[in-house]
Amino acid sequence: MAFICLMFYFINKIAAKWFTKLLFQDNNFNTYICAINRIQK
Repeated sequence: MAFICLMFYFINKIAAKWFTKLLFQDNNFNTYICAINRIQK
């Protein structure tokens, strides 16, 4: 799950200029995904 969080972290960094800025503030998307992963463990 840590790898998935890391993957989403880099995806978020790359897409932050366009995608995430439209739907989320800053890195909340990455935080949300990682929180979901922690809950599912």
